[in-house]
Amino acid sequence: LGTLFTALGAKGDAQALAIEYAAIILRAYGDARRSMMATVAGGVINAILDPIFIFVFDWELAGAAYASLVARFVIAFFALWPAITRYRAYARPSFDLVRRDIGAVFAIAGPAMMTNVATPVGSAIMTREIAKYGTEAVAGMAVIGRLTPVAFSVMFALSGAIGPIIGQNAGAKLFDRVKGAFTEGIKFMGAYVIVVSAALFFLRAPIADMFMA
Repeated sequence: LGTLFTALGAKGDAQALAIEYAAIILRAYGDARRSMMATVAGGVINAILDPIFIFVFDWELAGAAYASLVARFVIAFFALWPAITRYRAYARPSFDLVRRDIGAVFAIAGPAMMTNVATPVGSAIMTREIAKYGTEAVAGMAVIGRLTPVAFSVMFALSGAIGPIIGQNAGAKLFDRVKGAFTEGIKFMGAYVIVVSAALFFLRAPIADMFMA
């Protein structure tokens, strides 16, 4: 990690913090095999239970849901068991420590949670409104929901890519560059959205045919 971050130009405290962050995110204990096995176990259980619950027990769609639920518990077990028994990764919670840290945690976590909640809440409102026009309208919206992330992938990518550019220039107090990056980003997004929206509008019939709608 040290070599990699040095190659990226990180130094001093920034490098130390980056190494600490990456070490936790990548594999806290370097145990990639057990981490992988949690995911594999969940997939295997799902693959086994899906046909049994759906076809043998004749539970149909509910069977798929129950199989996924069991798989989630299997993943949790395979992830938590070695962390608890082999690495003793969890300590008994302390109310005083939680009370001390909760403010700092939520200062970062609060906005992050609200950001993640915004999209599903918006989708739920849209689904409720579209449902008034029948199940076929909801099915059509489902197609659009699959298509939108692909069609507007550049927009989603830019939102992540421009952050470091703005952040580095803000850190260097080059605010004219911060303003320039933001302004050019907005211009690019405006042009991109107009072009892609027009393409989707004029190609709406062949696109619907592609989904066999």
